[in-house]
Amino acid sequence: MRIQSYFTRNCLIIMFLFLVSWPELYARTKLTTLPNRLQIRMDLKNEGFILVEEERAINLQKGINQVEFAWANTFIDMQSIQFRTIEAPGPVTVLNVNYPPNESALFWEVSSAKAGPGIFRISYLISNIERFISYEAISDKNEKNMSLKTYFTLKNLSGEKFENARLEMNFGQDFHKGFEIGEAKKMLAAKFMKIPISKKYIFDHGIDSENVRMFYEIKNSETSGLGRFPLPRGKIRIFQEDSAGTEAFLGEDWAAYTPVGETMPVYLGQAKEVIVKRFVFSNTEKIIDGPLKDIHQVIKYRVENFKKDSVPLTIMDHFDGEWVLDKIELKEETGERDKISEQILSQSDYIKTEKQDIQNFKILFNTPVSVNKKYNLYAHIILKNRW
Repeated sequence: MRIQSYFTRNCLIIMFLFLVSWPELYARTKLTTLPNRLQIRMDLKNEGFILVEEERAINLQKGINQVEFAWANTFIDMQSIQFRTIEAPGPVTVLNVNYPPNESALFWEVSSAKAGPGIFRISYLISNIERFISYEAISDKNEKNMSLKTYFTLKNLSGEKFENARLEMNFGQDFHKGFEIGEAKKMLAAKFMKIPISKKYIFDHGIDSENVRMFYEIKNSETSGLGRFPLPRGKIRIFQEDSAGTEAFLGEDWAAYTPVGETMPVYLGQAKEVIVKRFVFSNTEKIIDGPLKDIHQVIKYRVENFKKDSVPLTIMDHFDGEWVLDKIELKEETGERDKISEQILSQSDYIKTEKQDIQNFKILFNTPVSVNKKYNLYAHIILKNRW
């Protein structure tokens, strides 16, 4: 009993001395228990992980300090966590970083030459912060100009709460917003007025062989009132002013990512007043050598424009293998049934052709108004060296 009592008494004395000297030997600061972060910056330029930088005020003891950082139930990338000094009472050195087993936590061993308060920046990558880009476009009655609003929606599913964070994006203005866990906020990032638009009609046999599709096109340039930053991909809803002073919904589309200087097409739907019908008008073979032959094909595009003015129509077609465009003929068709007649028109007044690549070609047709008439384009194609 005496030996045990003596041993117990000495252990208690040693433990007491250790606790008394603890602040000088090993100062431990738990960041997760601090009441406030001084500031938070969130870099939202990347769609995957979000870069977060937060600044904390920490009182350091002279000598070795242990600074703990925990992230239980949050989607922080452990390998990305960094600790940097912003302000300190004296020279500060991070000696090492330790990861306790089976914990969502780490601690830095920090050596400080002097005791006192300091400001430190902790940065990390965090996921499960969803971001959505959307647009609202309103064209005028004449479809010459439009206003464009760009919205940024952020949904915080990361498991971390952010108070008054500075949100930095690669477009529009920055924001200072707070986000609770699970909260979503929609913000107006940018607004542009009187952007010039052009309306295009496209018949693409490879995409829709029955209908002409309508598009607005806007140029992401300074001359158009844009051009300050690339336009990100996002859902766009299109409206048009009407005679009653209200706005009619035209449709919606996914606007593609558009760099500065490039054109953004916005799909409006199928045209009702511009019609294109495609026919293989003739198909003849010419023997080249043995089983090798060329196929001479004439494709007829019958075009009708029931609008009040001429429209810019693009006709696109696609061919496999080696081929050449021999010629294009444009004819104006009048009459009905057995009284149909055609008159050849000058191509240069209406048509421009482009061979885009080995499989695609394009006809640009400034289509006149159809009043008791139709317009027939005959594309003479030679499909070469077929078996």
